[in-house]
Amino acid sequence: MSSVVTRIESGRRLRIPAEWGEEFGPEHEVELIRCEEGILVKPLPKTPMQSALERKLPMNRPTHVDLADIDMDALGW
Repeated sequence: MSSVVTRIESGRRLRIPAEWGEEFGPEHEVELIRCEEGILVKPLPKTPMQSALERKLPMNRPTHVDLADIDMDALGW
């Protein structure tokens, strides 16, 4: 586990390192755990439903399919 020293900014905000941005992005929820050492910030694990929806949603987006190189006679149309 790595640690970083940072300041609490105005509005009680914490700045995290840029390389942690994927795991701790503004759209992600985190859990704050108060402990003897201070406050532990950890990402909430994705539920199986969240993982399934993330895979399912892109599958339903419209896609352009180029049929120019397909022989329609071979398909029986």
